Amino acid sequence: MYAKVIFVILLSIMVFSLSHTAFAAHPSTGVILPLYVSPGSVWHDVIQEKIKHHKVPMLVIINPLNGSGQVKNNNYADGIHQMQSHNIYVLGYVYTEYGIRNSTDIKNEITNYKNWYNVNGIFFDQMSNVPGNEIYYADLANFVKSLGLTFTVGNAGVDTKPSYIKTVDNIVIYENDTLPSVQSLSGWHKNYDKHNFSIIAFGVDGLNKSFVSEASNSIGYLYVTNGKIPNPFNSIPPYFGDLVDTLDTHPPVAHHLILTIGSADLSKNELKGMWTELHNAKGNTIFQGFGPRSYVVTSGSTYTVFVSDFQNIKFDHWDDGSTNPYRTITPTQDITVTAYYNDRPDVNP
Repeated sequence: MYAKVIFVILLSIMVFSLSHTAFAAHPSTGVILPLYVSPGSVWHDVIQEKIKHHKVPMLVIINPLNGSGQVKNNNYADGIHQMQSHNIYVLGYVYTEYGIRNSTDIKNEITNYKNWYNVNGIFFDQMSNVPGNEIYYADLANFVKSLGLTFTVGNAGVDTKPSYIKTVDNIVIYENDTLPSVQSLSGWHKNYDKHNFSIIAFGVDGLNKSFVSEASNSIGYLYVTNGKIPNPFNSIPPYFGDLVDTLDTHPPVAHHLILTIGSADLSKNELKGMWTELHNAKGNTIFQGFGPRSYVVTSGSTYTVFVSDFQNIKFDHWDDGSTNPYRTITPTQDITVTAYYNDRPDVNP
């Protein structure tokens, strides 16, 4: 009874959060587009592709002067308004120097973006990926949300640590001058919603549609361009329309996978007869029963797993270290998640 009440409360919190970051919860893979060029014909071309493919989520990062600059630019204000009127999310660029830039300076820029341009969110460039800077980015992201902006992206540019998940809404885990391998996108990341991750590839002369379709199973947002250093992002590639069209007409392919919910004591001995539940993204119960238990699930779909205590056998943690009995996962391959229990709750492990 108490577990069901807790679940209803948690579900209400999840619904509230999604209503404030609905763009991030879109089931399709979208475009994340660094647009480091002044408003003009390129901005117009981006809007036209959004009009053609209105179902494809689109994040556009604007960068007036290596950040917000010191004064409002009316051309940017007008251009941003035009994009937002076509349901394009606009993010303001700020750099963070891998966690050492003064956070007050960054917050001043964020405030400028809010007051001058009313952007939808903030793009944190040069994001750290080493343990210890998570609070720095979580604090900045919370400040963004406190101003009423709704979306944050951190650009690590390389693979990051699970501890950075949820410090921002999305992390760019690849930014380089070639395409990454599809396999590199489905490592530890498979335990999390794909919308936590983005990739950006530049210097790519032609569009690989097969890559785009396959990567969209593991990545929430992506961008590929033929632009080259020193500024790969002052234009859009000639195949930009094909990129958006591929995401629109070739959504992630649904595959059936096996999700196994295991249970063990703190010595890793298997426990049988522990209650498990599997809920879909809407909070509906799909399956429930005594574990260990395996379920057939759909690749790329999001599920919540729940395990409960029994008498003096108390849930302690999951195999990823989390201590909440509710665990959200988005599997892209067969996966086993194990809940560990402490049968002597009065004794610290």
